[in-house]
Amino acid sequence: MNKRAVSPLVATLILIMFSIALGALVMNWGKAYIEERAEFVASAGSQPLSCDSVDLRLIQVGGVSQLCTTPNLWTLRADLENDGVSVDNVQLRVVGSNSVMTSDRALPSPLARGDSRTVEFNYAKAGQLRQVRITPSLMISGQLRLCAQKAIVIDEPFRTCS
Repeated sequence: MNKRAVSPLVATLILIMFSIALGALVMNWGKAYIEERAEFVASAGSQPLSCDSVDLRLIQVGGVSQLCTTPNLWTLRADLENDGVSVDNVQLRVVGSNSVMTSDRALPSPLARGDSRTVEFNYAKAGQLRQVRITPSLMISGQLRLCAQKAIVIDEPFRTCS
């Protein structure tokens, strides 16, 4: 019986150290994999706020846009609906026979997604209406920015409010 072998105590210690090393290796690889997946999911869920996300339009009833005028009161009324990101404000520009009038803050409060609102504007100084332009604006990096490519432009003739 002159066979030499590793004592059971040393063999146990070697197995434990091998298991710890293998576990640390797997956990390190798993941590990197999970962090990579978390970054991918986070970036997919949070799109930066931009004008591409704006979907503001006039409400349509029976195929008729809900923008009308009350000529004797020189009032324009537009019923807006928002299916995109929350719109912080709208710029209302009226082109008339006498001049161009602009209201940079036509909304009293932001128009949330899925919400609708009526905007009224007195255009007496502009004269006879020729065109109405409603431009949404977003608060981006602390500044109110117009989304000109998403503007709603309506040319004459205008429907009279009933």
